[in-house]
Amino acid sequence: MAAMTADELSAIEDRHPQIFQRPAYKRFWPLLLVAGTVLYLGYALWFFSLPQVLRESHWERLPLFLSQWISYDLQPEFRLDQPEITPKYPRFSALGENPDPDWVIKNPDGTYTVQIDGDAKSVTFDKTKAAITANGVTVPIALTSGKPIVTGP
Repeated sequence: MAAMTADELSAIEDRHPQIFQRPAYKRFWPLLLVAGTVLYLGYALWFFSLPQVLRESHWERLPLFLSQWISYDLQPEFRLDQPEITPKYPRFSALGENPDPDWVIKNPDGTYTVQIDGDAKSVTFDKTKAAITANGVTVPIALTSGKPIVTGP
């Protein structure tokens, strides 16, 4: 392959000036994009006081927030004012179109049991009463007066 001479290179540059003499904005757009992004991030840090927010945050609450965020998608809603108690799940539940999790149990007597950590931590309820069990202690709660009333220890 033969090398091109200076005259041939000059002739190509003369025929195609739009390629070899591009405008400044086309040559520097990647640099301008990076500079704009850095300026925007700097403005956002200043406007929202992000360093102060991060410094004063309660990071010990992060696991609780994350667990609530995840469990919110999975928690059923039980309507006690209907003729029959039926669990209702969010429309786009992570459990699928027809969720039937094994931790929501309909008992033969019509009550429901929601197991949180097996039988050791669970909630059993019907329309008039609920029983919360945790760490070997069961706390009965009356639901008849319109607001929950703890009737046990």
